[in-house]
Amino acid sequence: AFSVSESGPAGYAMTASGTCISTGLAPGASATCTLTNDDVAPPLTLIKIIQLLTILWAFWALSRRPSYMRAVCVGLVVIAEVCATTAASGVIEGDASAAILLFTILAMGSAIVLPWGVGPQLATVAVSMIAIGVNLAMVPDAATTSPAATVGAVLAFVTSLYAAFVLERSRFAEYVALERLRVSEERKRAIFAASLDSMITIDGEGRVVEFNPAAERTFGY
Repeated sequence: AFSVSESGPAGYAMTASGTCISTGLAPGASATCTLTNDDVAPPLTLIKIIQLLTILWAFWALSRRPSYMRAVCVGLVVIAEVCATTAASGVIEGDASAAILLFTILAMGSAIVLPWGVGPQLATVAVSMIAIGVNLAMVPDAATTSPAATVGAVLAFVTSLYAAFVLERSRFAEYVALERLRVSEERKRAIFAASLDSMITIDGEGRVVEFNPAAERTFGY
């Protein structure tokens, strides 16, 4: 039996072909294989440049005419780009586990931090799952070496959707409560201003807080 190992400088990835992964040789038999060092630094550098340009574009797009829908669209574009470039990095480096971990963090972080609800979160999960599928399909042995990470990512995706749903419902309930308070305040102020009786509001320390027009006419100030 034999084994082959290699270490090299950063920026290179080794690929093997032939019988390098053979489990053993019969007595007197021989085997050949090829080890190839691929320079992965240029494509990885290009990916980092694309990610940087995407972030700069996002800042530029949000600074023009900020709005909720624009922010959601820009956020989805950035997440899709990050998933695509991360999946490409995993394929180039031959490592799917790091990409799966990043997709998990991305899904949970967007659900908790970004107030955009279930719809955009579902799109985020879909893009992340596609990126994971690409990694598992194109990285050798990824499906067998990263099963726990994949299952954890799927559970995190489901949890992120539930978190987005709960937070969206909480924000809606808060909005409804604030809207009711605003309507109540406007009604109170309308009654206060239109009343023909003098109405004065005084706080607990005896200071005048509100003085309606009828009170101004009665007291002369």
